[in-house]
Amino acid sequence: MFYRLLIGFFLSNLDVTIVSSALTSITDDLEGFEKRSWIITGYLATYTGSMAIWTKVSDIVGRKQTTIAALVILLAFSFGCGFAQTVDQLIIFRALQGIGGAGTYALTILCVYEIAPKTKLPIYSSLMSFCLVFASLIGPIVGGALAENSAWRWTFFVNAPLCVIAIVVIIVAMPKHFGLDQHTPSFRTRASYRSFANLDIMGSLLIMAGSFLIVAVLNETNLAFTWSSRDAIALLVLTGVSWIAFFAWEWYISGIPGKDPIFPKRWLFDRPWLGILISSFVIGAPYNVVLVYVPQQAQLLLDKSPLDSGIYLIGYSAVAAVAAAIVNIASARGRIPFIYTLLVGCTIHTVGVGLLSTIATSRGFHATDIGYLVIAGTGLGLTMGILVLSTPYIVEDRDLAIATGTVVQLRFLGGAIGLAIASNILNGRLAHRLQGVMSSHELHLFLENVKSIKSLSPHLQEVAKNVLASSFNTQLLVMIGFAAAQLPATLLLLKAGRQLAASRHSSMSSE
Repeated sequence: MFYRLLIGFFLSNLDVTIVSSALTSITDDLEGFEKRSWIITGYLATYTGSMAIWTKVSDIVGRKQTTIAALVILLAFSFGCGFAQTVDQLIIFRALQGIGGAGTYALTILCVYEIAPKTKLPIYSSLMSFCLVFASLIGPIVGGALAENSAWRWTFFVNAPLCVIAIVVIIVAMPKHFGLDQHTPSFRTRASYRSFANLDIMGSLLIMAGSFLIVAVLNETNLAFTWSSRDAIALLVLTGVSWIAFFAWEWYISGIPGKDPIFPKRWLFDRPWLGILISSFVIGAPYNVVLVYVPQQAQLLLDKSPLDSGIYLIGYSAVAAVAAAIVNIASARGRIPFIYTLLVGCTIHTVGVGLLSTIATSRGFHATDIGYLVIAGTGLGLTMGILVLSTPYIVEDRDLAIATGTVVQLRFLGGAIGLAIASNILNGRLAHRLQGVMSSHELHLFLENVKSIKSLSPHLQEVAKNVLASSFNTQLLVMIGFAAAQLPATLLLLKAGRQLAASRHSSMSSE
């Protein structure tokens, strides 16, 4: 059943990456280049807010029924995205699509943790890590190929046959009561009002509100309003209130018997687990920014096709996939503590992101630049592989369902915030540095359809490309900070004596 579950797992990751190389074509066709970031961050924001609640619902309804529901939502709104006629419609459908993607992703990992004995978890985790990063490899290439042939809508329609296959396979192969013990009451009893009343709906709404608000202020500032405007200040205040309310609420309900918080209070006192959560959050930003903006850089600065721009990412994603698979197996067979592998991985990743920040200013891709992508991909794979593997070895069994959703939830939240920051940098640079150089009509047209750069005079084309290049450079310079933040987060795993590790035995520590 493991390999059947990987279909849905692959799909939920593919939806994040397949639009990266097609993003310019999509927004130019729908005349909304300035809103390009929302197409991905809208998906990631709902992905983040709904992931934990899916795993808790599956404890009540059952893994099989919940996984099928997630796939149906993913399928329905994939069609909505494909038929969208405006950028705003696409953003709305992408946000709804993210709800289904979140359930598919989190439930697949949870099911794998439950079917795999601890002795074989490293092997299963290595295959999941490989599948995750392979989606990052194939997504931009498929998206680029479709966009190049003016068929970007198929980046969403391609979900249809895979979703149908996954649904049929789960209906046939997954036991009805999978994930529920033999003494579990009937479905009618499990699905009672009291059971659902124990779900942390308020916590999910608060985290979704906080995610959307921070993404909104970053995406829209420098585009719709300035940082000093009342709109920006109001959004920042609401963002702060949402996150403070979230943690206050989680602290409060953690003390109520029968309640199931999505972030239990005891996690705040579990130092190794906090290290994993923070690492997952900060790695999400550079991971998504590289996937989205390296293809855009190739298309806008080097006039490469969407397909060619997707191919540039092979060195990044392919190496990450291999590194993730290898590190999981090596961690178990060599009983290597998680902290050591994470320290090596995040160091390599930080160096790689730093090197990538020099590509944009060179205004060209060279052999050394591919090497930079390989270095960053190696560090990414080592780190992400361990983050997937470590969860069942660190958290208590009672927290496995919610922890599975949370560790991934934070990576996508980091990705959404990272992309919003990158979008803010690019939009701000374009608006401020091209204002006065271009006419208001030329600037408006450029922000709606970036391909209009070809209609500008050679001098204006050069000016616009210089602004784009410096913006891409600054984006990755900021991402160095996120990548480097993995180092202090990883040190939270440090313990006196034995260090946390996977092994071929059920023990969760290693000398």
